[in-house]
Amino acid sequence: MTNDFGFSYEIIKSNKRKTASIEIIGDSVRVIVPERYTESHINNIILKKAQWIKGKLKVTSTLKPPKPKEYVNGESFTLLGKNYRLKLTSGARRNAIISDGYLIVSLPNSNKTRDKTKIIKKTIEEWYKAQALKTLKTKTNRFQNLIGVKANSVSVRSYKLRWGSCCTSGDITYNWRLVIAPHKIVDYVILHELCHLIVPNHSKEFWRKVRSYMPDFNERKLWLKSNSDYLVV
Repeated sequence: MTNDFGFSYEIIKSNKRKTASIEIIGDSVRVIVPERYTESHINNIILKKAQWIKGKLKVTSTLKPPKPKEYVNGESFTLLGKNYRLKLTSGARRNAIISDGYLIVSLPNSNKTRDKTKIIKKTIEEWYKAQALKTLKTKTNRFQNLIGVKANSVSVRSYKLRWGSCCTSGDITYNWRLVIAPHKIVDYVILHELCHLIVPNHSKEFWRKVRSYMPDFNERKLWLKSNSDYLVV
């Protein structure tokens, strides 16, 4: 929507909302309001928050889009918020390990040069998925003991638009790329999904439950929204 505020925004009306909220993801501004709100009421809300919105947009505009990985020596890869430099070596079999600040990827000498990049990428993704399953199972077990629930199973897969899913059967599935994020962000997603075993929706009751165990969950949730494009391999 064009306006005199100096930025564009989208208005979303919902009959489920009782208060207004503003979401900023990248350069997109969404104003989510109850169905009953008038145009004048909405404009007043945006006017009061205009400087805050502009400040957030200025910060996000300085963020550069993620550069595609080249899978070469010295390139940075992140696990649980910590960066590791890629080191390519020759070995008897294809493998990836972390050692002394490096992500060391071993490849057999028989790999053809033209296929090498694809093989390196595949090896690193397989390593990430293994790390994700191990880490997320351990953390899920710790959090479910804390809040008194029990997941039926824990698995990882590739998702495009979500970080986790909790089925009514109690099966929890996480996006394996989640382990690129810092520990506190991973913890938020795990707690979020486990709370769905208690409240299977996103009602106020659900968010109260999340907040009772993680008072700063909104900060973590916003970080995930703002940085999701950078959690790539």
